[in-house]
Amino acid sequence: MYTIRAILLSKQSIRDNQIRIVLFTQEFGKITAWAKKTFTASDIWALTEILVERKKQENIIHNVTPLFTPKNEWWNYRATLQYLTLFHVMRESLPEWMEQRWIFEDTKETIEYLSKIDYNNKVDNDKLVQLFILMKARLLKKQWYLREELFLKKDILPIIYDRLDTASMKSMISSKNIHSGILDEIEFAVFEWIHTYKNRI
Repeated sequence: MYTIRAILLSKQSIRDNQIRIVLFTQEFGKITAWAKKTFTASDIWALTEILVERKKQENIIHNVTPLFTPKNEWWNYRATLQYLTLFHVMRESLPEWMEQRWIFEDTKETIEYLSKIDYNNKVDNDKLVQLFILMKARLLKKQWYLREELFLKKDILPIIYDRLDTASMKSMISSKNIHSGILDEIEFAVFEWIHTYKNRI
């Protein structure tokens, strides 16, 4: 038995009593695990501590303890969709069993921040959308997937490209609003990879 910190990337029912789960862990990067008990829908929002047994070359989950869960009741559809596609990009881009500690720390820091927001000082949904788009671009750039030529169209885009993987996550979270046209260009670069990654594997 061993304990790991992890973020749930996806889950899939295989049999009535078994679920295949993809986790992004602090210690081992992306791994696949199995659980007999049904996971709740809220698990995908949480940073968790998981008790795992390694048995016959499989990871069997025995217990899950949430550590930080984002307060998302006031998110609109677009913010929620951007958050979920962030996990889609993580699941599809990260190789299994390769430590990506800096990416895990980025995501962990963001989830902790989102879990502690005061309800009397809610972050605007447009600000959340911007944060999640920037995180996806940051994730892809750190893995050399983001096409630099897509950031040469407007004056500020090259600056944003250069800072994507060098700025602190704290500065990303607190960054000023980016003009919607510029943000659309960044999102296009992200979705260009999402829609074509299968042809690159």
